[in-house]
Amino acid sequence: MVKFGVVYVFTLLSCSISDGDPCQVTNHVTLNGQWRSINNIINPSETANCDSTMSDTWYRVESHILGEIATAPPSEYSCGTRYPIWMGDVFPGPGQTRTVQVCFSTNFNTCESPWTIDVKNCETFYVYQLTRPSKCPSAYCFKSDTDNDDTLLAEIIPSVVVAVIIIIIVAVCILKHKLSSSRVFTVSNERGPGRTSEIIVTRIVDNQQPGNLQPGNQHPGNQHPGNQQPGNRGERGPPPPGYLDGLTR
Repeated sequence: MVKFGVVYVFTLLSCSISDGDPCQVTNHVTLNGQWRSINNIINPSETANCDSTMSDTWYRVESHILGEIATAPPSEYSCGTRYPIWMGDVFPGPGQTRTVQVCFSTNFNTCESPWTIDVKNCETFYVYQLTRPSKCPSAYCFKSDTDNDDTLLAEIIPSVVVAVIIIIIVAVCILKHKLSSSRVFTVSNERGPGRTSEIIVTRIVDNQQPGNLQPGNQHPGNQHPGNQQPGNRGERGPPPPGYLDGLTR
């Protein structure tokens, strides 16, 4: 009975270790994937990397904040290899595991010889149950942090440009309104032909017509010399007939 209990406990421990959460640091292998970056493009004359020694286990790649595998076909000779491997699928949700499709990217076929791997979302990073590729030189390709920066800039720049344009349009409209609602009117009283005009009113009027000017609601048109008689300005008219003849006698 005791022997049976020991065997049962040992079996449980073995299962818990083999079926452990791959998100735990003891249950996955961490790869330094800087050379796996999609931005790492090599020359055909350079030595290309290959994942021929990769075993069928869980891996975490540190080339990216979340360790995201490439989700678009990289060009040949990207990711430090000749035939980069990318994922033509979507990532699982937080805490979930998903079987996804991966394939080689070549100049003739962007998804050659597809197969499946498992991916788990560990909330702050991803882990992958990678398998050895069927041909070399090929390697799993991952995103880099600069990919996120470029995406963020691409989203922010158009919004900033639109905001600046809106601000400029609003400022121009406000300025035009100010200029159209503020006018300078000058009312003059001319004393007669050949005489200097006297400025009576010079002021800035907001949203008012010239006829509303003070004093006396006078309109500039009413000040025309032809509309006024000398007597209206306190001036004497011409002498009566024969007046000058009487003075010369």
